Amino acid sequence: GHVEAMCALGAMCYRGLGGARDLPRAFYAYQNAALRDHAPAARNLADLYERGEGVPPSPENAAFWRARAEQLEKQAQ
Repeated sequence: GHVEAMCALGAMCYRGLGGARDLPRAFYAYQNAALRDHAPAARNLADLYERGEGVPPSPENAAFWRARAEQLEKQAQ
């Protein structure tokens, strides 16, 4: 589906697959998928916030998205 594609696009942009590495675009793609309740994207978004990659570092946002990812993973079980 759409969220899986957005998460895959985020991974491609993060790693520079198919072009130059683009951290802001990776952030945007992960954010779009995470806002649609995609747990892996939420976890990746938390990592970007934690490391300040593609976005200013934010421990608060990192904690929020990490908790959201865990919540979504539990719901999927």
